[in-house]
Amino acid sequence: PTLIKAETKEYSIDIRLEKTGEVWLDSFLKKEAENSTSEFKKFATGEDIEDLRKVMDNPDFKYTFSATGKIGPRSGDLLSYRIDAYEFTGGAHGNPSVSTYVFDRTTKKERILETFFVEGSNYLTKISELVRPKIHRDRCLWYGEDDPEYTCPKEIDPYIIEGTEPKKENFTNFLISDEGITFVFSAYQVGP
Repeated sequence: PTLIKAETKEYSIDIRLEKTGEVWLDSFLKKEAENSTSEFKKFATGEDIEDLRKVMDNPDFKYTFSATGKIGPRSGDLLSYRIDAYEFTGGAHGNPSVSTYVFDRTTKKERILETFFVEGSNYLTKISELVRPKIHRDRCLWYGEDDPEYTCPKEIDPYIIEGTEPKKENFTNFLISDEGITFVFSAYQVGP
């Protein structure tokens, strides 16, 4: 794997990226990780950390950033890649996030969602209409696992509606397989 590690008095960084076997792609992914690392370092080396250590009553507190990248499904010449990241900068808990990429190994370019649909096809509305009830059902099943008395509401949660509005930014994370498209949502995008 590609490893990026850094440890200072202010922060700890641990990034692990599974190699794809494609030199151009591994180079692209490493550069993306280095850019994220650089942004995090800029944030983490500010003067605020000393104040945060006092508030938290923890003189050894460090900001942390970790990420793991894995090859996702493939379909023909398309290869999906997923990076799960976690950033902790103080507070009650850290912030998980996800980034996905779909690459065409023939053209050696990243493919964005709109390139899979006919222009003017209103694809975002159709995707939104398909995704909302699925997320609602999945959430009901998940809540019901821990609480046998749980009754799934008929109305779809406003968080789900907002996070799946037919906007490009709501559907940037997806993976392609022979079975179709899987959309991936970051924490808090479709729920509290």
